[in-house]
Amino acid sequence: MFIINGAKVEEANFVVPIQNLSFWRGDGIFEAIKIHEGYLFALDRHIKRFKQSAKKMLFDDIDFEEIKKDMIKKKYLTDKSLR
Repeated sequence: MFIINGAKVEEANFVVPIQNLSFWRGDGIFEAIKIHEGYLFALDRHIKRFKQSAKKMLFDDIDFEEIKKDMIKKKYLTDKSLR
């Protein structure tokens, strides 16, 4: 799942125009979570860190519970990383 300007965007529809400042400056938040045998390692710590980063970047309209639910749905990706 991607969030662009506060809207959820599916991967198939994800497009970033070259004029977008995030392309030029790297404005954004990145987290990667290790999945081992279906367990999302330190999920709550990742969400907490994600919230702190979002606050610092003035991203105030993010639904963290929806993001968490979406990540849990994808946990079937055994022994991988979720970004």
